[in-house]
Amino acid sequence: MLRHISERYARGLGAAIIAVAALLLAANAVPARAADSTPTGQVQQVGHRG
Repeated sequence: MLRHISERYARGLGAAIIAVAALLLAANAVPARAADSTPTGQVQQVGHRG
């Protein structure tokens, strides 16, 4: 009886790991795009003096 329960949990854990891996791969498969695709001009960084 205990063997059947542990096999069930092992299968469930394996399925959960595969599902998480599939979601991570799908999320990283396509690079994100900006909402506004127009190019921006040069950005000047200003340091803070304090």
